[in-house]
Amino acid sequence: MRTPIIEQARRHHVAHCISSLYFASVHDSTWRGDGREGSYVFANGQGDDVALAWNADGVVALVFDHELPRREPLACLARLPAALAPLAAAAAELTGQLATNGLWADAAGLAASDSWGGSCSGIDMLKGFCLAAPDAFFGKALLQNWREAASISESQAHLAIRLADAGARAPYAVSPEDEVVLLGPPPDAAPATAAAATAVAEALAPAGILWAVPAAR
Repeated sequence: MRTPIIEQARRHHVAHCISSLYFASVHDSTWRGDGREGSYVFANGQGDDVALAWNADGVVALVFDHELPRREPLACLARLPAALAPLAAAAAELTGQLATNGLWADAAGLAASDSWGGSCSGIDMLKGFCLAAPDAFFGKALLQNWREAASISESQAHLAIRLADAGARAPYAVSPEDEVVLLGPPPDAAPATAAAATAVAEALAPAGILWAVPAAR
């Protein structure tokens, strides 16, 4: 289960990078490392944070939902294997020691702090990382699917999946066709600025996606 979660984290990052072309002040998404070892942090601009840390032993994820009672990070990671303790510490540092729910996965399987059910459960913020990409981006299993949460078009959501998967295999250069989709504003959004495009290109690069922003932008 470790690898699918990391792959979903990369897709989530790319989707919110695309979103930041048009809503730069709302989302903060940072990817470091690669599929072997790294981390991902996302803040939704509403006081909620998600952090994942991984290595060859597994992956640990924590979420802080500002509407739920704060818990100690380790209390969100029931039955955490000793080998994953360094990852738990890394994820907790990324959330500023703030946590309300969590999950971990290794070669033996997956464990979450709470059940997936319940509209008031912050664990729903992590559920998408354990779904197939189409279900997370377009399905109804989440309170709000990832396409809707990122406020991007359907074409941009499909592009986010494709770019992320390509970048996971090898460095991928954004094509002119990709760029047309990237720079097509979602409904009710203004065109991307040169500064936003440059910032997004810098954020995509660590995830293996190389975008030479046109000088005209």
